[in-house]
Amino acid sequence: MPHPPAGSCPICRNSLEPAVYQLRGVPTLDGGVGETREEALNLPVGDVTLCLCGTCGWIGNATFDAARLSYEKFHFSLQHSPAFESFVRKLIGDLRATYDLDGKRVLDVGCGSGDFLRTFARQAPITGLGVDPSITPGQEDHERGTVTFQRGVLEPRHTDLGADLICCRHVLNSMSDPLELLRQIRAAAGGRQETVFYLEVPHADRTFRNDIVWNLAYEHRSWFNETSFRVLCERAGFEILSMGPCWGDEYLGAELRLADAKPEAVAPAEGVMAARDQLEHFARNVQTIADRWSRRLAELHRTDRRVAIWGAGARALLFLHQVDNKDHVGCVVDISPLRQGNYLAHIGVRIDPPDRLVEFRPDLILISNSAFADEIQQQASVLELSADFEVF
Repeated sequence: MPHPPAGSCPICRNSLEPAVYQLRGVPTLDGGVGETREEALNLPVGDVTLCLCGTCGWIGNATFDAARLSYEKFHFSLQHSPAFESFVRKLIGDLRATYDLDGKRVLDVGCGSGDFLRTFARQAPITGLGVDPSITPGQEDHERGTVTFQRGVLEPRHTDLGADLICCRHVLNSMSDPLELLRQIRAAAGGRQETVFYLEVPHADRTFRNDIVWNLAYEHRSWFNETSFRVLCERAGFEILSMGPCWGDEYLGAELRLADAKPEAVAPAEGVMAARDQLEHFARNVQTIADRWSRRLAELHRTDRRVAIWGAGARALLFLHQVDNKDHVGCVVDISPLRQGNYLAHIGVRIDPPDRLVEFRPDLILISNSAFADEIQQQASVLELSADFEVF
């Protein structure tokens, strides 16, 4: 099936409403880094053009181009966060208990660095297979289960696994054609009615309802809320067992089984209206919030207060991209060893380990996500830092 044409919805293929907001020159990978500052400054950029589909409630980037994405220099994982690891362990425990997965087979489509499957195999006696274009292939034995990683994409041969659980986390939102990928994921069950599916994507409501303007990452082709995600799943041929927000409402998770496809499924009018209102409200506030932080950084600089950012993920990247006085942020740190010593894409700021703050002595540490605030303050306390903290 061909990809949906530019300007059309990737779920229902209908025309999109006029663009609500555009952010230009955004780094195309929020997890992308450069090994040198020069390399980072030359990493690709693109425009984020927010549009809405009036038929299914889809929100996304109408100028998204998958050709601008390359995961060769992509180093991003939340496995080093105790809070996030706790969320993953609970998710696995819930899936394991609900669907009796001990001794079963788990397929993870777009497994990234493989952290989810590894954690699964530490907790449960599973046979896991992870497929991803960037993964290092091989087999690993863990405390309770075994996982195998294959470099590549989902193929018809993967039906041979006979998977009891098929997962796809934070992939559908980055695909040009999420409907086609979801149909391929459905086919990977080989028609086995007992197979259960778990999908997870960033939650659009969290971003647009709360004006998290630093979340406009280029690689988010799609922003799904429960309305549009339900339409996607029904059109692809799934029965929705459960769907709802998770990880502090940051994500949207869905548990599914095979069902007849509903190719004519559409969103209720009230769901589309709610998405439109959120998006328009968000668009009105983007520049206001960026300008406010630009003035704040200027004032902090004028009063000789040292500012650092703890957490070098998407929000830090987009914050520094949108504010005028990013040079007033003197240090950016991250707990992930994979990112330390590298440079933020297109920004060129070096990412240091947290102990760099002992020398830098910040007066204010900015935190990009409230979900990590408690653990960051605890880690800063171990370093005996006396800084103030604020979520931006």
